[in-house]
Amino acid sequence: MNTPQIKLKTEFFEEDGQIIGIAPEINVGSSGMNMEDAQRSLKEAVELWLEGCQEMGTLEQVLEEDGFKREADGIWTHRQALSHQTAIFNLPDALAMA
Repeated sequence: MNTPQIKLKTEFFEEDGQIIGIAPEINVGSSGMNMEDAQRSLKEAVELWLEGCQEMGTLEQVLEEDGFKREADGIWTHRQALSHQTAIFNLPDALAMA
């Protein structure tokens, strides 16, 4: 039997001298001093999140609620967006003046 797997999108960016890594589909993030460290840290954070859900007996339910589906090959994949767009929205006046 194959080891279960999940396919996640990851994003990395620089903030305050650190590299921030996120897996937005499951809302998990971490950081590191360089890209390699940030990647390793995010991998560990994702694994801990998955293990925590598994220990609570909720992993499959959480993945399905987050828009994941188990494919025929056994890999869990997230729903695919029909479109990726950037939009600009007006801020409330009080926030715009701050």
